[in-house]
Amino acid sequence: METAIKSNNFEVSDNRDVQETISLHNTILSNEENLISLRQSNKKRKVRTKISKAVAKLLYEWISSHEDYPYPSSNDLELLKQSTQLTEKQIRIWFTNYRNRKLSPTTSCLSKIKYTLLHKNEKEVKSCDSRKKVIKEASVEYLHRYFCHC
Repeated sequence: METAIKSNNFEVSDNRDVQETISLHNTILSNEENLISLRQSNKKRKVRTKISKAVAKLLYEWISSHEDYPYPSSNDLELLKQSTQLTEKQIRIWFTNYRNRKLSPTTSCLSKIKYTLLHKNEKEVKSCDSRKKVIKEASVEYLHRYFCHC
């Protein structure tokens, strides 16, 4: 038995269509509620790792011996992992937090520029004359003055 009813510009053909629509709507709502609760459970903060004074001392010693460029390489990270028993992620977070707390944005920017100019182009400097070195040292000041807006 098929009956069509027009109401509010919608046409409902029979009771089964209405029930299917309601069922589909309830399924969608249920899925949305499940997603919301899943998101909320994922937002819980992980337990904070408390770093011992001995481990912090090792990390501070590394920082003090690498003041020019306080960014550990992958080899440095591996050595620090072994000596501190922390994960790589924990070490990276510690260094990021340290730089954010202790270094001014300008200092951080300059250390990156200086490191790039001094270490990334080492081969070029070793194979060229001293004039190239003077140009490179001057370019640190140039980059800071005109491009480092931090």
